[in-house]
Amino acid sequence: MNRIKVALIAGKMVGGGVESILMSINKYIDKNKFEVDLLVDEDSKNRPGKRN
Repeated sequence: MNRIKVALIAGKMVGGGVESILMSINKYIDKNKFEVDLLVDEDSKNRPGKRN
């Protein structure tokens, strides 16, 4: 079964409400039906997967 590709786009990840909603969508979306890419600015403070 082909998954539907979805892009969640946020300019800066600074830990606000929009960012929380995008992360919740990414966490709870059916990964068998959807392939999700989260796109953020490289210099975001709270970038997912960012290593300090």
